Amino acid sequence: MKRVAGAQEALERQLSILEVHQTEIHSALEGMQREAQQLYEKEGVRPDEASRERDLLFDMAEDVSRQLADIGASLRDTMQLVNSQAAASDPTADPLSAAVQILNNQLSSLVWIDTQAKQLARRVDTICE
Repeated sequence: MKRVAGAQEALERQLSILEVHQTEIHSALEGMQREAQQLYEKEGVRPDEASRERDLLFDMAEDVSRQLADIGASLRDTMQLVNSQAAASDPTADPLSAAVQILNNQLSSLVWIDTQAKQLARRVDTICE
């Protein structure tokens, strides 16, 4: 029993030492956190104009990419619909005129996208200069 009691007392002392160390570490971390917060508030995050412009350009590029994917899906669906309707209603009907009209609309969209891309390129060039 004496050995168990002695071992328990030794464990309690070690536990006490660990608690002191933990308290010291916690205090040090709190101090570092306060100091970091003060530095952050002092410096502040100020994105410059180039960063904002770059983020805007990335957003626009993602939007253009999404629009191109939508245009491709729309074209594919429309072509399938035109072909299925032509085959079902009149096998002699030529879906070529509908395809030409769809492709003309897509070309107009691509011209607009190209114009927007050129404008973005000019903006990037002015930012990089």
